[in-house]
Amino acid sequence: MRMHDPRIRHASFKEACRQPKYRELLIVAIIIAAVVLLATHIGARALWDPDEGRYAEMGREVLVLKDWVTPHLNYLLYFEKPMLFVWMEALSQKAFGVNAAAARIPPLICALGIVWLIWLIASRQWGRRAGLVASVALLTSTEFFVLANAVDINMPLAFFITATLAFFWLGHFQNRPRYYYLAWICAGLATLTKGPVGFILPAVTVMLYIIATRQFKLILQVKPLTGLIVFLLVTVPWFALVCRRNPDFFNFFFINQNLMRYTTTIHERYKPFWYFVPVVIGGFLPWTFLLPEVINQIRKARPPLASEVWFAIIWFAVTFLFFVPSQSKLATYVLPCFMPLALLTGYAFRATDRKPGLTFYSAAGLWLILGAALLALPLLASLGPLAYLSHPEDLVPVMDHGLAMGATMLGGTILAVLAARKYGSTHGVAALGLTLMILGLSFAGDWDYKRSPQAIVKNLPANAQLCAYGKYFQSSSFYAGRPVFLVGAMGELAFGQSRPNSLTLTPGEFFRRLQTRKDFFCLTKWDRIQSIRDKVPDIRVVARQGEMVLINAEVTNR
Repeated sequence: MRMHDPRIRHASFKEACRQPKYRELLIVAIIIAAVVLLATHIGARALWDPDEGRYAEMGREVLVLKDWVTPHLNYLLYFEKPMLFVWMEALSQKAFGVNAAAARIPPLICALGIVWLIWLIASRQWGRRAGLVASVALLTSTEFFVLANAVDINMPLAFFITATLAFFWLGHFQNRPRYYYLAWICAGLATLTKGPVGFILPAVTVMLYIIATRQFKLILQVKPLTGLIVFLLVTVPWFALVCRRNPDFFNFFFINQNLMRYTTTIHERYKPFWYFVPVVIGGFLPWTFLLPEVINQIRKARPPLASEVWFAIIWFAVTFLFFVPSQSKLATYVLPCFMPLALLTGYAFRATDRKPGLTFYSAAGLWLILGAALLALPLLASLGPLAYLSHPEDLVPVMDHGLAMGATMLGGTILAVLAARKYGSTHGVAALGLTLMILGLSFAGDWDYKRSPQAIVKNLPANAQLCAYGKYFQSSSFYAGRPVFLVGAMGELAFGQSRPNSLTLTPGEFFRRLQTRKDFFCLTKWDRIQSIRDKVPDIRVVARQGEMVLINAEVTNR
């Protein structure tokens, strides 16, 4: 009899309730703790560049420019991404104010939506326990909880891709055809979030599943004609409107940003073909240590393997392999891989937990080593060896909080071992994941503060002009609440700069303004100070944060 039979779920639930310690309560408590931890830290850290600053500023500029069609960054045309995530950012800032917390609310909501979808389909397919294990595995995996607390476009993209495949799952495996239309709508929203990849990944997953299981009648069951019409109704209006207002959009977005980025190295993000292997292994920690048991449980399943398990395997394989040949690689691209991995983890532990074995104790050992290293770093710093590092200043937060960070890791690991020995390995691994969440979210603020111009731009007078020399720090526009003048081409802003604008200065114009205007300030990197002093000797440092420095000149002649 199949494990998702309702009678089995009912019986196992009643049996679990008779136990002195109801084990599922611990998993529920971990989920609640993780959600509370995320929700209470979204505004506690400065926005870090470039991603958080970029998307927060794009949302703010929608409100300032009152332009909900054409994307802008630093008040210049910016055609690298569609507008759905920017709309979400703008609406959040309109409702909650222009601040870091408002900027982080949309990705957090998307992350919690993904967790709910994973719980929904796993619990309906394999029982309540599978849903709880799958959702907590996803929520406490490293890359997922990092991006859940960051202003990054890949979390909303992952949400709509997950929703597309989850609604297909419900339509197919739960025999509810109306859900297919929701899948088409979500595919359209994924496309409006980041472009064609939002449609390609779920479409290829479904097609390969149909081919692998030879369920060719399913092609007609997913409403291909009416569903495609629904998809076009969602996507075409904005793409048509933005192309009409901006004739360059189609070529830049579809050709340059999608086709060329995937097939060439023009975007300077080339990584070797195996790049995503360690990314997935590290991103799913600490649950990576249970993957051998997950694979073993799948292999032991009575043949033929359940079709929903095949679907989860194909979901992971398509998402992972799609990005392998891409010539532009970032670790965040494979975020959608972790949803099927969480589902398979829930499936493997759907009936009962396992006693902690070598894999769990390996994870606990790694956490103990990290905790001991954090405790030791302040001592090593006092003895002097760390002074020989190329950037010892990057370890300053560890020097300040190393004892507390180490104690957190060691204490959390001890509690995880106790939980695993009493309740099973999934409970112990969940506790390890929660420990890492507490560590990261409690102490990451010091690193974010060092990488953010937030504190520096507070020194700007209300009506001052701000200029970027050598590098554009993207959150500087957000925190300063004004456009930033640019000296020379600035990477991803080069397209917008190539169109008529008043923000791009020649070096001559820059030095002239710096010499003659008291209200003209420059935000640059510390290593560029000397090249500026060669032209303007009387510059003064107004504020410094890490490599960032704010300067202006001592103007004597008004």
